[in-house]
Amino acid sequence: MLYKHVMMNRNMNTGKAVLVFLVVFWTAVVTNASNVYIAQNSAGANTGADATDARSLAWLNANWSSVNPGDTVHLCGTLIKTLSIGASGTAGSPITILFEPGANFTSPAWGLNSDAAIWLNRVSYITIDGGGAGIIQCTNNGTLRGLRQNAAGVMGQGLTGVMVKNLIVTNIYIHAYKTTNDANRFGYDIDLGDSDSVLSGGLSVLNCKLSDADTTIAFIIGAGVSSNYTIAGNTLQNVNHGVTIALSESSAFPCNITIASNTIDHMSLYDNDPDNSFHRDGIIVQDETANRGAISNLCIYANTFGRDYGINTTAAIFVDDYYAYQEVGLRIYNNLFLSTQPSHWNNGFISIGGCTNGSLVANNTFYDSWGGGGLGVSPDNATVTNNIFWNVSIPLYVTGEGITTTPPPLFKSDNNVFAWPNGTPPQFVVPGLNRGSFSQLQTAGYDAHSSTNTPSLDSNYAPISSDTVANGKGTSLSSCFTIDLNGNVRTRPWTIGAFQMAGTNGSNSLPLPPTLLHPSR
Repeated sequence: MLYKHVMMNRNMNTGKAVLVFLVVFWTAVVTNASNVYIAQNSAGANTGADATDARSLAWLNANWSSVNPGDTVHLCGTLIKTLSIGASGTAGSPITILFEPGANFTSPAWGLNSDAAIWLNRVSYITIDGGGAGIIQCTNNGTLRGLRQNAAGVMGQGLTGVMVKNLIVTNIYIHAYKTTNDANRFGYDIDLGDSDSVLSGGLSVLNCKLSDADTTIAFIIGAGVSSNYTIAGNTLQNVNHGVTIALSESSAFPCNITIASNTIDHMSLYDNDPDNSFHRDGIIVQDETANRGAISNLCIYANTFGRDYGINTTAAIFVDDYYAYQEVGLRIYNNLFLSTQPSHWNNGFISIGGCTNGSLVANNTFYDSWGGGGLGVSPDNATVTNNIFWNVSIPLYVTGEGITTTPPPLFKSDNNVFAWPNGTPPQFVVPGLNRGSFSQLQTAGYDAHSSTNTPSLDSNYAPISSDTVANGKGTSLSSCFTIDLNGNVRTRPWTIGAFQMAGTNGSNSLPLPPTLLHPSR
């Protein structure tokens, strides 16, 4: 009937026909979308029409056939059992799980998989929206708590088009500070995907506050070709691994992975474990087995890696692949890396292992107050440019690990600032030079336009307007990106480091990190 009605109007007036169609279609969409309110126990008339007449969580888990694409499930009050999502939305009409004000999942200790607070098993196009204040938490799980068990806040496998945003997940497993009797690697705040050979793709975690777990965000990517993974605007702290990206199956080929505008800090809780096995990483990309496929177009930018991460560490960004060309098009730019004694990254701020063809490390600021390591990278067509290395003892550590061609492929480094205001001059390890000086680095054919002068930075590590060392000394990379860490447009001439200028003009297309979360102990 709708099609016939439109055709009749089209004979009279094509423009009017389109308008009538859109009005009728939109009215149908709005009318068909519904809302259902869910609490731990049913309330009032038990219709789900509003919070006072909520249906029970048990009813929802048994009646997902009543939930359709475009519907919104409103969560109310304290929920103490698992929400097991059993229906899918569509690309244009996801099912939304919305935390109403005061809604939370609370348990002495959640479990894994179907015992997590929220479990998603082979579903598609789901949006979990914490509303900015929605909480998932454990109350009795950790080193000095009554329970010590593995647990997860949000967990899923075989997912497509799943977004988690505006959610607080905390105290999933509270690891005691510098304990020597807890080697447990327990706790996942958000873990999406699994090693079950079911393709995952289109996953996002946005603007969440995540803390107190071994791993705050994990994407475990299965076999096949998948794309569009985004982790942006989150605050991650009191963790061992901030973000984990791993290929779990042979022939996994994910592409377009974005990790941006996150703050990762307060990792020293995991110091002094019994066997020193925690080896903390801010972001770890794991691909350690042959024939595991390849990751293409991995972009890590506009993140801030804080000062407090302890001493038994690996790297702020650790790309852990050991086989030829398993990383293609890796870009790391506009990040701020901070280090204060005694915290340091044992493998440097960035460690790119194996054969990562075509890596770009650009416009980052590495600020070390006491002289740690900087950048370790496999040299396969890698470019290091426009970076500030402040008081970094070995800014460049470029080895032949993973090189697959003879002679070694082109490694480029230029337009960097290597400042050492508080220590001895840095040393450099690059193809053809082992722990050489800056002048020897230039003699070897690198960093012809780089400087060892000290830039004038403000309290936020951006060059002040009168600085003459970093301001205007960079090379344009506008074909790759056009803004700085704060969202300021980079105009020619480019400034070296993560900031084009002090302050922000608010043009960053991704959300800036929320305020640091300090959960109660």
